[in-house]
Amino acid sequence: MHTTLRELAHFAAVKHIQGRSFKRNSILDPFVRMIEGLERYPAEEDRDYLRAMLKEGVSEHIRRASPYGLKADRCQAIYAFVDLFFDELLGKEYHDKATALLDRAQLLKPAYLIFFREAVPPKQQQAIDSDEDSSFEEDLQENSAL
Repeated sequence: MHTTLRELAHFAAVKHIQGRSFKRNSILDPFVRMIEGLERYPAEEDRDYLRAMLKEGVSEHIRRASPYGLKADRCQAIYAFVDLFFDELLGKEYHDKATALLDRAQLLKPAYLIFFREAVPPKQQQAIDSDEDSSFEEDLQENSAL
């Protein structure tokens, strides 16, 4: 389980799947949305509907939070993030048993946060460590200009 959760968090960090800042809630938001969606619609017959709803919901939330909008490559990364959650974490690690994953949600959230932080580049790591409200969007713009 740790490997799959680590891969999911690292994917999110590398692809900038988070809210506006490096604060805890901003980093956790996409992952928490997945868990909350699964809590509302745990039945296996609702998975396709839930997956589509979460792809749109997470994308729209990040689009609204970002002063730069949401480009196609980041949108595709969000879709892949949702697929990783359902296919790898829920599907393979928890054998499509939503209740098993939900029972461990309180353990998974802090682990996700730690794994996300370990994948963040050093410049952004300083913002996390100092708990500033620095915008990763600004850092993203700086890095893309290089």
